[in-house]
Amino acid sequence: MKYSEKNKLEKAAGWVLRNSVWFIPFALGLFFMSQSAIKETVVAVIVFEALAIGITSIAAFILSRSETMRYQMWNALGNIFLGVHVCIGLVVLGVYFTQI
Repeated sequence: MKYSEKNKLEKAAGWVLRNSVWFIPFALGLFFMSQSAIKETVVAVIVFEALAIGITSIAAFILSRSETMRYQMWNALGNIFLGVHVCIGLVVLGVYFTQI
C-alpha cells in the first residue's frame, strides 16, 4: 500500500474515532428515548450533551483552520465550549421543567 493511501486511511480512522465520542451516546440516547419521565430526562441530558460536544468539535475544526484565530485560538475555543454547554444546559433545564 502506498504511503498516501495509508495516510488517508489513518485520517479517516482518526475522524471516525473523534466523532464516535459524541455520535454513539447521541444515537444510543435517541434509541432509548421511549422510557418513563425520569429516564427520558436522563436520556435527554445524554443526547443534548453529545450534541453539544459534536457542535463544539465542529466549531473547533472550523476555527482551527482560520489563520486569524491562530493567536487567540485557545481562548476562543474555551469560550465556544463553555457557551455551547451553557446553552445546551439551559435547554435541558427547560425540557426538565416542562416534563414535571
